Amino acid sequence: MLSETQMIDLLGGTTKAAELFGCTKASISLWKKRGMPEHHKMKLVLELEKQTNGLVNRKIMFPETYHLMWPELK
Repeated sequence: MLSETQMIDLLGGTTKAAELFGCTKASISLWKKRGMPEHHKMKLVLELEKQTNGLVNRKIMFPETYHLMWPELK
């Protein structure tokens, strides 16, 4: 499983993540240090799943709970 910092970097970095979430780069930097809110993490994983053609996906990133959040993936 990737860390939040690795996911943000894979997305394209702090600036790209700030654009995706409509927030400041400072907020993204704080998430990298303190942790990302869960609902933002889900959005980030969905975006990464698209950009990586499924290499990073919801089943890998949320192995214990993906079936609860996305029952269509069972």
